[in-house]
Amino acid sequence: MPVTLSVLLAVAGVSLYAADSGPRGVLLVGTLDGSQLGLLLIMIATGCGVVALFQSAALAARLRRPLWRFLVRVVAGLLVLAALPFGCGLVFVAAFASVNSYQRLAVPGHTVVVRTLTWHHRSLAILEQDGLFFHSVALCGDPLPVDGYDAFTAGQYDVVARGGHDVLRFAKGPRGSFTGEAVLGARLGDDVSASCG
Repeated sequence: MPVTLSVLLAVAGVSLYAADSGPRGVLLVGTLDGSQLGLLLIMIATGCGVVALFQSAALAARLRRPLWRFLVRVVAGLLVLAALPFGCGLVFVAAFASVNSYQRLAVPGHTVVVRTLTWHHRSLAILEQDGLFFHSVALCGDPLPVDGYDAFTAGQYDVVARGGHDVLRFAKGPRGSFTGEAVLGARLGDDVSASCG
């Protein structure tokens, strides 16, 4: 049973990780992206695999031939020892995968999140859901500043209709005016000049 569970969890984890790594966008499940959830499933699968190895070593006592008992126990022991560096590597990779956090914004008619990358320097990205995946939206003017003010956490944003699109306006500084703009429904690289103020 643990072997089957381990294999199923590993396949699901690798599939989620691969789905989030492609050009299609970011796959979000709750507040976890596909990479984070995939690594979590792979870590659980590794634990299930170790349990399966211990079970096989314990069940080796039922084998009638001493040579087979010895071989099963040695192989299980070696695989458990090999799982230790693999588990350490997974924890190391998981530390880098957990640098993204996601905050949903209250925007009527749109599913919008702000991704905060906290590795090295804090940076923000505005993502909008398009089907199953989230994509970066087109910005008017300069990109969001690195280590800049987070107007979304402070609630300093609103939505206006302009040029056939809804435009998310936000402050670029504390108690500042709404000078930053992102055009919802448009992706990076789209011509949004008609919607920019």
